[in-house]
Formats: sequence, C-alpha cells, structure tokens
Amino acid sequence: MPFKDSAFDCVIGVAILHHLKLERSCRELRRVLDEKSKFVFLEPNLLNPLSAIGRRFFPTEAHTKGEKPFAPSYLKTVLSRTGFVVDRYSALFFFAFPLARLFKIARMRPHSLVIKVVSLIESAMESMPGIKQLNSTMVTVGTTYK
Repeated sequence: MPFKDSAFDCVIGVAILHHLKLERSCRELRRVLDEKSKFVFLEPNLLNPLSAIGRRFFPTEAHTKGEKPFAPSYLKTVLSRTGFVVDRYSALFFFAFPLARLFKIARMRPHSLVIKVVSLIESAMESMPGIKQLNSTMVTVGTTYK
C-alpha cells in the first residue's frame, strides 16, 4: 500500500481479507498501523453450512475467483502471527446473512414479521456454545500491541 509505516491508528475491514492473500495482507496492514492501533475485521466463516451452500449454488457479484473464507482458528492464528492481538472474537448470524442473500437473489423483501422472528432466533443461536462457532460472520476485534 502506498502509505508510510505507522500511518494509521485504526483499521476496519468488512469482508475483504478473504479476497486477498491473508498473511501477506495482514503483514502489510500491520506495517501501516502504529504500535497502539485498534482493528475490527468481519469475515465470512468457512464453517457455516448455509453460506457454503449459498456460495456453491447461488454465487453473487460479490464473489471473486479464488476467494477463501476462513475457519476461525486459521484467521486468529494468522492475525497473531502477523502482530495483531485478538482481544475479542464472536460469530454472528447463523442463517440471517444466507437468508438475506436468498431474498436478494429472489428480488424479494422480507416481511417485518420474518425479520423479527429471525432476529429472535439469531440472538438465541449466538449464545449456544456449539452452534455459535458455525455462525456465518466472524468478528475479530483487537489491538496491535502486546
């Protein structure tokens, strides 16, 4: 990137890292961040079965050739190896995101009652230990200092 070392104190990445070479990109991001920077990355979770089906059978314009969603442990490992300290990790949206993609493909708008029901179910699923690791969106929050 055409930026000086330590030029920024924060980075927010929304569904971008899985389109890039992860380790190389993280090293470059770390280079342009100063020693007390914050970060937030939202990335698709490889472990979500509904997202995997959606990617396979219902590709969208957002998908690029060679993109690779990550398993949570891999993302955390690469972030750690490249100088990021994950302070908090969570996974959200077991089926809300895949469902939203289906509505988009069908060019339909969900009824407000559907949105409320999905929201309630998602809240419950995000607290279930076994299920929450399968949610479709991984959120990693942290710093660049140890």
